[in-house]
Formats: sequence, structure tokens, C-alpha cells
Amino acid sequence: MADKKITALTDLGNAIASEDLLHVIDDPSGNPVNKKISVANFFNNIPTFVALDGTPHLCDTVSEAIDVATSVTHINTTAGAHAGIMADGVNGQIKVITMIVKGGSNNSVVTPTNASGFTSLTFGNVGDTVICIFTNSKWHILALKGASITPDIVTSASVAASLDTPVTQIDSSGGTIAMTLADGHPGQVKTFVMTTAGNNATLSQTLGNLNSTAVSTSIVFNAVGETATLVYANGAWIPTSSIGATIS
Repeated sequence: MADKKITALTDLGNAIASEDLLHVIDDPSGNPVNKKISVANFFNNIPTFVALDGTPHLCDTVSEAIDVATSVTHINTTAGAHAGIMADGVNGQIKVITMIVKGGSNNSVVTPTNASGFTSLTFGNVGDTVICIFTNSKWHILALKGASITPDIVTSASVAASLDTPVTQIDSSGGTIAMTLADGHPGQVKTFVMTTAGNNATLSQTLGNLNSTAVSTSIVFNAVGETATLVYANGAWIPTSSIGATIS
């Protein structure tokens, strides 16, 4: 094959494989030698730290969107309370958001266009950080420090409580609510709390996922502040504490 410039080679796009080869100049500051390395060996033996892009996006206006073209966003609420959207990313994209300056009592609320298990993220203190990954057409939370997520809120007459959030708030002002809870994962903790009353809300044994020796039929909430916390163990949800809620 005739010599070619790298810029003249065919673009592989996203079809890279672990056995594909990269060009490496070994010992460039001593006796440089052209060598090859597989993609798999390159990523399995990175000899230094891995860093995201060096210039974070600075979000410092009250309605600024979170930039999904950069890896890191810094939030500064000196200008006032912030409320901004976060558009969809690309599959596998990692996004880090950190509050670096809080102006007075000004929080930042970030609302993704599509999110899994939450509606928005609230940053209330310097250092609050969230790391998300965009996959399956939604932003998913990988890690959360300090920042808070909007809890699952149930208002429907018949509803399956979300397994993606640790807390489900109950608003029964519109009528009685019948709730179900699917199988969780071992050690998962789920809390239900009635925040707006008016009618009963019942978490039942419909799916058979409540521990039958602790909950024979249901857990009923009918007043503001009534709470039940459950842990998933041995194939069932087991109540660990309750305030006001009726377990029968």
C-alpha cells in the first residue's frame, strides 16, 4: 500500500474492536521506535490518570441550560436561583455537575428532558455533585453527593411505586390510591410517606411482594406524616419501621 497521511485514511467511525491496532511511538524522548498496540491493551494498561475535558462549562445565569457538549458543568448561583434544563446526551455519555459557588440562599434545580427514576436535581450547597450517564434514551444517576433528587410522587388511583427512587410521596387529595411494589434487589430500602391527605392510600399484597408474616394484607396511609420504611430481603419487602401507617 502506498504511503498515506493519517488524515487520508478511512474513518472507522464507532466500529472499533478490541483487537484493532493503534500506532504508538515508543520511547519518544530517548530512542523513538514505531510500534503497535491493540485497543484492548491500550485501555487495560493506561499508565496515567484519566481526565475529562479541562475547561468545564460554567452555568452562572438564572435559566441557563446544562451544556451536554462538555463533560463537566460548574454551577454558580450568585446571579440568583437557577432553574435550567439538561438535554439528552449520546449513548454512554458521562456528565458531571458540581455547585462551586452558592449565592446567598440560591439553589440550582436541573431538570433533564428525559431522566430515569427522578424528575429534577437540586443543588443547595457548594460541593454538591451528581454524576450521570446517558443510556437507554435517559439520564441515569451513577453517583450523588449532597444534591437531592425529586422523589416519586403518587397521585393516581392505581399505581406501581417506582423502584428507582428511595422515597415515594403520597398525595391522596384526589381520591383513594391503590399502590403496588415490584420486587427489589437484596438490601434495597424504600420509604413511603403521605405528604398530602384526603383519602386512604393502600400498599397491598397484590403482587405478593410484601413479607406475608409481617404484612398479611396491606399497609394503609391516611394522614399527613404517616410513614413506612421497608427493606427487600429474602425475596420480599419487610417493614423495618412505621409511623402512623396501619399494617395489617
